[in-house]
Amino acid sequence: TNGDIFEINQKEYVLLVQPCNLSIRITGSRQPETITGILIEIKKIPDDINDKNFDYFKVREFLDDSKDFILDFPTYKSIDLDYLDLCIFSEEGISGIDLETERIECEYFLQDPIKKRYDKVKKKFSKLEKRYIAFDEIKNNKEISKLTKNIVKSVKLPFSLYDCVKGLSAEPYNKTNRTFTLGIKRTRRIKSPYSDDLLQKFMLYLSRNGFEYDFSN
Repeated sequence: TNGDIFEINQKEYVLLVQPCNLSIRITGSRQPETITGILIEIKKIPDDINDKNFDYFKVREFLDDSKDFILDFPTYKSIDLDYLDLCIFSEEGISGIDLETERIECEYFLQDPIKKRYDKVKKKFSKLEKRYIAFDEIKNNKEISKLTKNIVKSVKLPFSLYDCVKGLSAEPYNKTNRTFTLGIKRTRRIKSPYSDDLLQKFMLYLSRNGFEYDFSN
């Protein structure tokens, strides 16, 4: 949901996405399916920041009554929503999947479109698993030259966690258990209308006009 808060490496990030794009249809899909999520870090407010700075947005009343926090807009990151969807299927809100398990932990509380979403996400991670296995086979093949192995090691698998948010697992796949653990946990959320307001403010930040900069200064 727009406004969901996720903990990654002891830091909190809020998800900002147009709610209609996040909505899961009866088929278990989104429209468009390729939509990505935006994560923005929630930070303690620095002493040198001023109210005219347009690069951040203060959040207080819906996070903590006694402290000021900011959303640091310029540090936003994009992430595949499938990685966040996995939090739905865990009673603890942890992002991960066991490819050996057929049943979802909390399936009795989930609607049919969400269950169908799980099937789609599981198929995606099953394909990803095959890529990890193929990479391992190449690295362990003694007949392949050292140069080729070094090239393979330098190649990053198509898993958009590496360059996304610091703290996400760089090696999420466990071959022995056939599990993926991503290092993400859903903790709480900012409810509407506050989350709607945050999304609007962020969209205004992205659409701001650019002006020429005097590099002689």
